[in-house]
Amino acid sequence: MSQVSPHHHREAKFPKSKVPGAMLGIPGPPELLACPSDFDHHLGPDPSVSRLAFLKTRAARLDSVAASLISNGPGGSVTFWRLFGGAGLIANFTPSREKAQVSSIAVTTEDALAYLADQQGFVHICDIKEYGLQGPELQPPKSRLCISSS
Repeated sequence: MSQVSPHHHREAKFPKSKVPGAMLGIPGPPELLACPSDFDHHLGPDPSVSRLAFLKTRAARLDSVAASLISNGPGGSVTFWRLFGGAGLIANFTPSREKAQVSSIAVTTEDALAYLADQQGFVHICDIKEYGLQGPELQPPKSRLCISSS
């Protein structure tokens, strides 16, 4: 079930009996497209993915090569995924120098900024307006600001 927070951020949760890739019509391993809280028995004690954010302005174009999904990952990593036009990896980077786990992902309504909150209390604000639109990226997006919550 999807839960909507007051910040217009969606976090997807999938029951074990459903295969998210198949639900979206995307071929490939379901663990690449799902919150692994439902796949913990495959991933061990450190789930690889616990947060997702869909880039709605990009997901509407089914023939696009642009990234349309952001997920967190192990070691504080963030991954941008292309879901349509041949599903695959677009970019992977670690916003925190200390490799702190990203605990929340939110994007602005027009998918211009991504807010990546980590477990050390920092929010990394990334400019993603043009990021991953033309395919794979070799560098992380430009970070506009890093704010400590303490």
